[in-house]
Parts: sequence; C-alpha cells; structure tokens
Amino acid sequence: MKIKVSCIIPTYNNSGDQIRGASDSVLNSMYPVSEVVLVDDGSTDSTAFSVVKELREKGYNNIVFIKQDNKGPSAARNKGVEICSNDWLIFLDADDRLLPDGLSAKIDKIPNHE
Repeated sequence: MKIKVSCIIPTYNNSGDQIRGASDSVLNSMYPVSEVVLVDDGSTDSTAFSVVKELREKGYNNIVFIKQDNKGPSAARNKGVEICSNDWLIFLDADDRLLPDGLSAKIDKIPNHE
C-alpha cells in the first residue's frame, strides 16, 4: 500500500517566485504528494492565490488554497492540518524547497508501509 502524503505550505507576503518554487518542488518530488495545502496567513496581496490559479491551469488539481486572517505560521500550519485528507503530513515553508528525493528517503524509513 502506498502512503498518501499531504504537504502544508504556509505563506505570508512571500513572492510569487518563492511560492511557485516551493510548490513546484513538492509537485515534482520523486515520491508523489497527493495533496498540497497552501495556507495564506493574511497576506496583503493576492500573490499566493495567483500562483495556485496558475498551477491549476497547468493541470495540478491537487492543490488546496486557504486564506485566513494573519495569526502566524503555527496557526497557518494548524489550519492546513485541519483540512488535510491524508494521515501523513509534511511541512514546507514557502521560501524553502523539497529535494527531489527528500520525501522518498523518509518514506523508505517507515517500516511496514501497510
């Protein structure tokens, strides 16, 4: 049985390049992530929404976008946890990148995938 993983990316006023880079690194991971949850923590612009719209137009339909009032990164992560549909979660900041084999290396360490 394949482990289904959700990735939660909190963002607050990050640039489009940062959000796009983080999202792309997850979407192009060697181990497929079945859900990406981007939580905009009260940004003062619509950059995050625009990036999600752009990714959906490219066919990435496994992206969930949530906008909440600014409560800080922990609250944004917690909001992502609330709506995730999978039991396995990874967290990635919007200005970070997931290495192509980073997730598969971790999944391989989980005994008895079943």
